[in-house]
Amino acid sequence: MKFAKRLTALLIVAVMLISSCLFVNAAKATVTVNSTHTVDTGVSYSKLTVKSGQNGNTVSGVALEFNPADGYMPMVFAPYAGSANVLADYYSVATTKYGYDVAGIINGSFFDMDTSNLLGLNISNGKVSCAHSGYSGEVVAFDSNGKMDIVTSCLEYKLFIGGKEVPNSPIRYINKRYENDSWGPDRIFYYDTSCGTIADTTVKGYEVVCQKMNNSDLIVGSSLFAKVVSVGENTYGTKFESNANIESDKFVLFVKSDSSFAKYLKDLKAGDDIAIAVNETNPEAKEVMEKANSVITNVGFLVKDGVDRTRIDSAIGTHSVTLQARWTAFGQKADGSYVFLTTEGGSTGEGGSVTLRDVADYMISKGCVNVIRMDGGGSSAMYLKRTSAGSAGYAQYSSRKVTDGIMVVKKSSAVKSELVTALNTAIANAKASVASTPNASLSAAIAEAEAAVKKGNVVSGDARALIAKLSGKKELFAIATTASSASYLEYSEE
Repeated sequence: MKFAKRLTALLIVAVMLISSCLFVNAAKATVTVNSTHTVDTGVSYSKLTVKSGQNGNTVSGVALEFNPADGYMPMVFAPYAGSANVLADYYSVATTKYGYDVAGIINGSFFDMDTSNLLGLNISNGKVSCAHSGYSGEVVAFDSNGKMDIVTSCLEYKLFIGGKEVPNSPIRYINKRYENDSWGPDRIFYYDTSCGTIADTTVKGYEVVCQKMNNSDLIVGSSLFAKVVSVGENTYGTKFESNANIESDKFVLFVKSDSSFAKYLKDLKAGDDIAIAVNETNPEAKEVMEKANSVITNVGFLVKDGVDRTRIDSAIGTHSVTLQARWTAFGQKADGSYVFLTTEGGSTGEGGSVTLRDVADYMISKGCVNVIRMDGGGSSAMYLKRTSAGSAGYAQYSSRKVTDGIMVVKKSSAVKSELVTALNTAIANAKASVASTPNASLSAAIAEAEAAVKKGNVVSGDARALIAKLSGKKELFAIATTASSASYLEYSEE
């Protein structure tokens, strides 16, 4: 009896080992390239047929490839962060309102299908464009040279009125729509042009319209400085002023009339000082987040540091690695170049599609050492500046509205001449200051800014961050984010 039990146990172990080996060595996807064309100099597009190594299904796919060394960079974008829209509208807003030269765009991170709220955060051209305080999670950060890092971020937003900090970090949501019973905690809401054309509020309260000052914005490791323009009582849905190719320079702070924070906003007057300090609270992520030009919430690694996680893990995020669905992913090769991929298929989980493991197979075959999956299913889509027909259009179509995406943008189009002029002025002023009063940190900031200007194509986000460093407000910001009693706007820069 004992011998029989032992034999049975050994047979079970043997079967498990064989199954494990079969799992690891499962067949790989095969990909056929049907056609290729150049979207723009340095950006190429391929139309694919992907045959699943897991289930034998065959679907269409599209891939976009570029190397940042050729003048393009990945940029996260959310022109309707308070709601949602389709990629064709993203392209239109990016090119006409912001003046970006966009080669292509894919859909981004997960969002709430009922409220259209992005579940995480994003940063676009250096500016926090959609977020909420208290969010802590893994994000993908791109600098303006195309370098990619993955860190765990947790941003905080401190509000100062007349130089005095409003307690309990009251700013909760950045360009996220909450309405009626869906409104979150008793907090203040921030809206600017990234949420669309109006403040995404549908209940009445106090709306404080503010003018951004000194080329500042919601930049990690710095402060947005502003003056109050007007205060609306029992209002909602303030419109933003914006013209073609000009980003709006106003924002709205909103608070419900019955909020405990209403007392801080309702008596404000035109000309009052407002400041919002944005701080990365995770020390290990601080340097990356302060240098990031774009940030998007990480949905999950398919390949990490050259290791195929789909052959090790049974699920990536909340989805099985063998789930059949449409997929969106992007990967970076060892040489710094990128591959953006979307695949077609049937409804999620209903068959007729490829799997995350198949996606990983293709990306590895292209030389990607890190691959991140984005939202899939009906959200998967790619829009191009130039399709094979020669005009802008969908390479992979979806009618679903999404809340953010990743664009391939010509770096030179993300530069604003007025900000470069302001940066050069800040360099000159900082040099004069150091000449009279030596300052090691300011001298380092001058060297960094001069190197950036010399290299050329200083994008807007980098220019604003450098101006903040050169103005001396970076050091004041550091004090403000570590000492709650600091009223740094009451003091001169010296």
